[in-house]
Amino acid sequence: MFHVSQLRIKASAKCLGATLLLLGMFITASAGDWPGFRGDDQNTGQATGDFPANPTVLWSFNAELDIESTAAIVNGIVYVGSMDGYLYALHLSNGKLKWKYKATDEIKSSPAVSNNRVYFGDERGTFHALDAETGTMVWKFETEGGIISSARFLNDKVFVGSYDSSLYGLNDKDGSLAWRLETDGYIHGTAALYEDLLVTAGCDGQLRLTQTADGKALYNHTLGGNIASSVLVVKDRAYLGTFENQVVCFDLKERKIVWVYEDPERKFPYSSSPAWTGSLLLMGGRDKILHALDGETGVEKWRYRMRAKIESSPVVIGANALFADVTGKLVMVSHRDGKELWTYDTGSSLTASPALANGRMVIGLGNGTIYCFGAP
Repeated sequence: MFHVSQLRIKASAKCLGATLLLLGMFITASAGDWPGFRGDDQNTGQATGDFPANPTVLWSFNAELDIESTAAIVNGIVYVGSMDGYLYALHLSNGKLKWKYKATDEIKSSPAVSNNRVYFGDERGTFHALDAETGTMVWKFETEGGIISSARFLNDKVFVGSYDSSLYGLNDKDGSLAWRLETDGYIHGTAALYEDLLVTAGCDGQLRLTQTADGKALYNHTLGGNIASSVLVVKDRAYLGTFENQVVCFDLKERKIVWVYEDPERKFPYSSSPAWTGSLLLMGGRDKILHALDGETGVEKWRYRMRAKIESSPVVIGANALFADVTGKLVMVSHRDGKELWTYDTGSSLTASPALANGRMVIGLGNGTIYCFGAP
């Protein structure tokens, strides 16, 4: 599983050439980074390294308006957007401002970092590519609707969905259009990579496989209802939640539904994105429950009830999982049995998801505060 971001590689010319041949023009991120919305190209929501059992607030930073964007963390820098229209670059070590960049509108999109650039969209429909070190604009591309989706990368292209009901493939060199695939509904979630294909879903209720090279729609399957969830891919299987109160497992190779989970009593939509533990699928719902489902069968193994609906997406690190509800309650549980290990009440609304890197968790709140948690 390859993550796309910058890495300083010390290797012989022979080894470097082999690495670049394998990855195209993009270079892998270090294992401790969190380069985009769900942490990797398959949207697994898995973080690497360790996280303390009893974390405390290490620093906070105040933006002018609320945060819905999930942070990216690469090379010790936190990148996060705000509804005040700024993308902020902060030092992970102390929360000090490195630079900020003014977009054309509010930012709900979660930034993604690759090849020493930061990519994100805004509510006017402008997709920005910035120099990660300086915050200087490299290029921008205009779509016809707001962008909440996070970027995905392969070879020399950048892929992003828009609320103009289109999936875009852009040339990374200059931001020029490589291809555009028009769909029948808004694209809210972030694409996952499956081999050389993009796996997406949108508000037209369709699960799609799209060729990255030319944007050709290879296959689509009707699931029904709006889909805001980003698709999680594990081997040949795709997992996602729908507004029709369902969590779906789909076989990408056989192109058929493997199982569907519905709560027997509480009928609520799923708008957050799932996380993968290695055997369990963790899915937060508007039913105020984090569901732990067996990845093979869809049978619920345990559940954790929150005090309010879950819009934020869970993150897995080691044997534990971190997640939050809209009232701002943060929780860490053992993902083996759902046992509560730690809670923290932020005192603010919360829809952004945790970002974990180098033993620290960063998350933005509805009051504009960005918190960093870690070992005291």
